[in-house]
Amino acid sequence: MGASSAREDERLTFVGYNMPPFYMRPDATGISGAVYEIAQALCEREKVSCRFTILPFGDALQSIAEGKMEMGGPMAKTSEREKKYYYSTPVFRTSLAFFGLEKNIKKISDYKDLKGLKIGVTNPSITLKYLEQINENQNKKIRIVKEKDPSVTVKMAELGTCHLAYLNRDYGRYWIKRYRSNLKEIPNLNQDLEYHLIFSKKSMSEAQFTAFDAQLKKMIEEKVIEKIAVKYGLQSVDMP
Repeated sequence: MGASSAREDERLTFVGYNMPPFYMRPDATGISGAVYEIAQALCEREKVSCRFTILPFGDALQSIAEGKMEMGGPMAKTSEREKKYYYSTPVFRTSLAFFGLEKNIKKISDYKDLKGLKIGVTNPSITLKYLEQINENQNKKIRIVKEKDPSVTVKMAELGTCHLAYLNRDYGRYWIKRYRSNLKEIPNLNQDLEYHLIFSKKSMSEAQFTAFDAQLKKMIEEKVIEKIAVKYGLQSVDMP
């Protein structure tokens, strides 16, 4: 099973973006992460040859939308994105959260406490959309700083250049553990999400997508996804 017969290279390309522990290239050993392992197993089960690459978030989305690459993730679902991509069954449960230094988070217990603060966020992203909604509800009193990569927002929060970073909770926790960061997570201000894999509507047929999704559902039923999630400290959709 390949992509389009017009392609000279019949391998399928999976493109992710740097968001540990889901998908990452932490060193010279290559790409790793929970989503990488899932996609690798998925390709093996479908008996197709797949290659893996990593791009900035916006570039990854565009490449899949244009049909230059066939698959990607992890991705939260939006009605706008569904016009361009097939969405797999949900794979992970996760959330968005605010992170900052102790001096910057100690007085924050409600969204109204975010007024007047400078908050870093990745652009483009669903994280930005949620932060903009929060800002609307706070009379646009939050100063939003848009950056291309979540690692930049985290570093800005560490340095105090921004009061907070708003990003995926699991990524923030990974950063704190791996780099022994002084950042702390603000409790009770989370936005729950589910993450999926996405497939290009431009370069893959609905039948191809359905076959991949059926295999993914089998992997969930067989607890393959759960084992991978546990390995990386994540929560799969089938975990209690």
